[in-house]
Amino acid sequence: MSSETAFDRFMELLELRQNVRYGHQPLAKHQLQRWSQLEQSGFANLCNCQKRKVYHQQFRLLIDTIGDELVNIEWRRLCVRQILYTLQGLQSISHSAPHKERLLTLEDELYQICQYALPTIGQQADPV
Repeated sequence: MSSETAFDRFMELLELRQNVRYGHQPLAKHQLQRWSQLEQSGFANLCNCQKRKVYHQQFRLLIDTIGDELVNIEWRRLCVRQILYTLQGLQSISHSAPHKERLLTLEDELYQICQYALPTIGQQADPV
């Protein structure tokens, strides 16, 4: 990949992170998918430790968005769906007891934030 292409992808990723976090285009579901694809684009060359860091960063961005009452409610609901994919990815590489415990902690955090920020979703959602 040329340095110009890498820079363009990096800039697109930065813009998408902002759009995801603040719901700048709240009904553009494809933005969530594109953001996730860009974040995970180099996974084939990464060890599980590095993948775990990416998944944790994705989780943090999405959980912050879900809990932000200033963000459009529909966008926050889309972020709940997206965070489930992030947790599934993390689960697929969580083989040791400490990693599984950390995953349970994240799932509990998601459940709690949904109870608080999105009560209608929180009442329907069980921990992953």
